[in-house]
Order: sequence, then C-alpha cells, then structure tokens
Amino acid sequence: MSLTWGDFRWGLAYWDDVYLPDMVTDRTKDDVIAQNEKGFYNATDLNRVEIAAKYIAKLLTEAGYPVSVSTKTNWSKSDFPTENEMQRFIHNIQLLQNKFYHSEVQTPASMKWISYIEANNIEQILLYIEEMRRKMVAAYRYCGTMDCGGDVL
Repeated sequence: MSLTWGDFRWGLAYWDDVYLPDMVTDRTKDDVIAQNEKGFYNATDLNRVEIAAKYIAKLLTEAGYPVSVSTKTNWSKSDFPTENEMQRFIHNIQLLQNKFYHSEVQTPASMKWISYIEANNIEQILLYIEEMRRKMVAAYRYCGTMDCGGDVL
C-alpha cells in the first residue's frame, strides 16, 4: 500500500543540522488506511531524513570515513518533489550505506509509490549507520594507545 504524496500534513517540529532527529520507523498499514500523520510521506519526513543524512555524513567524515551528501533541508508543504530530487534523496542513503555500513535493509529503487515499509526502511538504515558509528567510537577506548599494552611493565 503506497503512501499519499498530495495531502501534506505539516508538523510543528523543526530540526536543524546539529543533532539526529527522532526517526520514524514504525509506520503501519493501519496508519495509511487511517490517513493519520504516519500514513502520509510529506515535507516533514523529507526534512527529517535529509537532516539526518547530512548529520550522519558529517559524523562519518569526522570519524575518518569521508562522505559528502547533497541535501535540501527546507522542504515546505507547498513543495512537490521532482524525480531528480527524489533520486538524489535515495542516492544519499545509498552513499552512506556504501561508505560505512551496509545494512540488510534495502533502499527503495524509487520514491514513486513508496510504501510505508520502504519509508520505514529509509529511516531504519540511517539509524543502523548511526548505531554502528557509535559502537565504533565506543570501541576506541578499548583499542586506543591509552590501553594497548598499558599493563605491561
């Protein structure tokens, strides 16, 4: 079942690129049928994913995995995304996956007629990448020069 593009339900939340927004990964068929907030893919969703992609790219670059994504973080409810913009949108997710951590979750081939499952997958991929990056950073203290051979006299 595809999400509707036409009826933009504009949320009140705004995120800038200083943190990872709360990702939405729990859309269901019932949301689509009920036409509630999660049942539509709109400017709020596009902004959230674009901001997250930009933020994760920045963190990966700082961690030694340079990646550059092209983002648009000012989608409004009056915007109607073009096919090229949506291909760029998907390409950003694929770039992040290929550069650092390729999860088993697949990115959609196209944003045309995107399903609620594919919408969940897009955001889940970003969460996986960020989770793996955090685990990598947490492991630094166990293999860094401060501990490596530190107990040998």
